Amino acid sequence: DPLMHLKYDDLMQKIKEESRNGYFEKLIRRHFLDHNHRSIIVLAPKQGLGEELEAATQDKLRQFKSTLDKKSVDDLIEETRILKEMQMKPDDAESLATLPCLKLKDISRNIPVFPLDIKRESSPKILFHDLFTNKIAYTQLAFNAHAVPQDMIQYLPLFGKLIMGMGTKKNDYVQMAQQIGIRTGGIRGSHYSVVAMNAPDDIMSYIIFRGVALIEKLDDLYGLYAELFGQYSFDNHKRLADIIKASKADMEASIVPHGNHYVSSRLGSYHSKMGKYDELTGGIAYYKFMEKLNERVEKDPAEVADKFRQTAEILFNRENLMVNITSEQSDYPAFEEKTKALADLLPDKSNAPVQLEFDAVPVNEAFPTTSTVQYVGKGANVFELGFKYSGKFNVLKSILRTGYLWDRVRVRGGAYGSSLGLDSITGDFSLVSYRDPNLTETLEVYDEISDFLENLSLPDEELEKIIIGCMGQLDPPLTADRKGSVSMAEHLTGITHEYKQERRDELLSTTLDDIKSFADVFQKIKETGNICVLGNEEKINKTKDIFDSVVKVFA
Repeated sequence: DPLMHLKYDDLMQKIKEESRNGYFEKLIRRHFLDHNHRSIIVLAPKQGLGEELEAATQDKLRQFKSTLDKKSVDDLIEETRILKEMQMKPDDAESLATLPCLKLKDISRNIPVFPLDIKRESSPKILFHDLFTNKIAYTQLAFNAHAVPQDMIQYLPLFGKLIMGMGTKKNDYVQMAQQIGIRTGGIRGSHYSVVAMNAPDDIMSYIIFRGVALIEKLDDLYGLYAELFGQYSFDNHKRLADIIKASKADMEASIVPHGNHYVSSRLGSYHSKMGKYDELTGGIAYYKFMEKLNERVEKDPAEVADKFRQTAEILFNRENLMVNITSEQSDYPAFEEKTKALADLLPDKSNAPVQLEFDAVPVNEAFPTTSTVQYVGKGANVFELGFKYSGKFNVLKSILRTGYLWDRVRVRGGAYGSSLGLDSITGDFSLVSYRDPNLTETLEVYDEISDFLENLSLPDEELEKIIIGCMGQLDPPLTADRKGSVSMAEHLTGITHEYKQERRDELLSTTLDDIKSFADVFQKIKETGNICVLGNEEKINKTKDIFDSVVKVFA
């Protein structure tokens, strides 16, 4: 029965009843304590291993080539030529016509509307979304960080993890984790930053605690919130150092495999205030801060603990609190009562917002690593180049991502992938390749986009398929929780129903001439855009003349 996993009410009730008779304890004993099979795997790093493997591959290829006669070599060359020709050749219309597909007339012209009711405007502000949740409470408690001084904003990304992982004055971190696990569906803290449509230089930053619980467990959820926000503690210096060390190590381990994220972030910092903020709180600049923080907490944990304590004192007050609730209207009164009671426990003081001012940053950077591949990026602020965002850009993005960049960077270039992104509020635009064996060749591909667009020929039927494909990104299936989160984000940024409808109409009316008109902005990106690359040190050193600076990521 494909629907059997949705019929979980009876099963959950059975598990609740059995849990009183040692249900979970028996599972633990059977599958862990009395289970004697195990594997021990040790992964040891080796300096220069990448070069050794590359040399071994080249030697193996030379040995193989030495076994071939001239005809065999010529055959391989010819087969490679045929392969490249097939890769470049588009599918014929007859083959494509055999595939079933939707038509534009099948697509709804109207955007979905998510309910939003502003129940309170302040102290705290409450946003409510009346959606069916099957008696599950979805809450987001957001503390505005507008009063956190500029020299302390880099403490924000780690703040939520520390509040959740340090324990409180009442319970240590193990006891706290147990209480959250027993009484709720989880609570997690995160850092969220955004700018509004009409104020792209006014950064809004929040620490958000997302909590989920059954409606019947609402008292427990809010009781835990009260303990986390009212009795937080940074006094366990060993735990503090452990969390910082682990967070720094996790980030260090992510830089090479997820270099595209860091290149994109760095490009954004070249072009906008929001980009600089994101880089300081999540990019390579933030990693450098984490390196120093890790050293500081080893030498003087009390000093570091005091910094986070100061941050908490600024954040945790009634005026800063905004609560986002997703549930059914019949359950709302319980939320409001508990939210007001929680707010009354917080200090009632207001702090003046801090005006953030960032210095100009270096551009056109390369970051050498021991990786054997590159993450090659180029970007610009397209609003400064005269570009005005419209829904038609989504169609262009799809054509480039699944067509031009796929063929040129992935299929022919050998990269694992390539992406392009545009922040429709700030105008920050970037092209970034993923696990790319090339460097200058990929930059040349980016620079040839304008020529590609000028000469683009696309049948109406093919353009229609691309437009329909874009609709899946506009109307993804969302849970009630996600609908509430999206609605909150749109409220903060000022994205209205009318604005979304206008962008949708633009997308659905896209023509080939619209796509070709984007050639001008890509010509300007070619001429004035900045580059950023993270990748193989030897590859970067061979092309260092194209960069303004080469900066080591790891000390």
